[in-house]
This record gives sequence, structure tokens and C-alpha cells, in this order.
Amino acid sequence: MTQIKRPLPPEAGVPVLETVVAPEWLDHNGHMNVAGYLVAFDRACCKFCASAGIGPDRIASSGHTIFIGQANLVYRREVHDDDYLVIAARVRGMSSDRFILHMALYKLASDGSFELAAACEELAVCIAMKTRRPAPFPPAVGAWFAQACEADASLPAPRITLGPVNVAARSRGNGETRT
Repeated sequence: MTQIKRPLPPEAGVPVLETVVAPEWLDHNGHMNVAGYLVAFDRACCKFCASAGIGPDRIASSGHTIFIGQANLVYRREVHDDDYLVIAARVRGMSSDRFILHMALYKLASDGSFELAAACEELAVCIAMKTRRPAPFPPAVGAWFAQACEADASLPAPRITLGPVNVAARSRGNGETRT
């Protein structure tokens, strides 16, 4: 990977993924398409969750995983073939079984600085694999996300804010609560 000459901006959060734009992520306009952004953000989310102890490699042992209930994307700059990217993540809010993951995608500029190219905010829900329904985080995982959420409070606000994404369970409009 490329030598990073300058750090990410303070509001970025924790760098979780470094990657290069793959040719299959491009569309007919010559820039990264929507599916490419979703693949990159999904890979970053998986790495972030693995750091918390609830990644794809822990499903069998923990019986829990993360499902994404909502994803909002915002684009600011074009990203092209072979561009070097860094995705940083931060936890913007949480409850006992879900959290809001804010991710920012930075493109390495020719001067060695990073340009904010896109952001994605996801509602991540802890799922018990036996029932395939929302369940509280395992204690160590919940503590990890709570610490990440507390750390977020000390960071400047993200440059791109998305929303509304809410950690509360939503009503179906018929008296039922959707979880």
C-alpha cells in the first residue's frame, strides 16, 4: 500500500480499511459505481465489527452477528480506477442491540493529503443466529461499542452528516414494533 504522508482529519474516526479501487467497481462513466461503494463500506464494517469481537469469524463461537438494517450514502468526489482509499469509522450512537456506524471514505490526493469522497451511515443490528432476530450484544462486545461511542463524543462532528438513522426500534404503524 501507499505511504500515507499526512494523517486523516480529526473528525474521521478510526481508520479501518485501506484499499485500492478495483476495475470491477467502475461503471460506464469511468468512476466507482454505487455497488463499489457498498462493497468498500461493507468490508470496512466487517473489519470494524471484527475488532469489537462480533465479526464474521466469531459467528460460530458467539452465536451472534451483525445485520445492516439501513444504509445511507452521500458522495462528494469522484473515485477512479486504482485510486488509493482509506475508510474510517466511528460509533455515533447505540442501544442494547444496535449501533449507528458512521464511515467516511477518503481518497489519497496527489499531494499526499486525503480528500473526503463519500460517507455512509449504517444502522447495525446485533442478531442471534438461532432466532435470526435482534438480540442484546454479548457483554464484551456491547462494552467495546459503548467505549467507541464514548470516544466519538470527543471528536469533531463529521463533515458529512446523514440521517435520520435512529437506534430505536421502529413502529410498523399497526401497533407492532419492528425490530
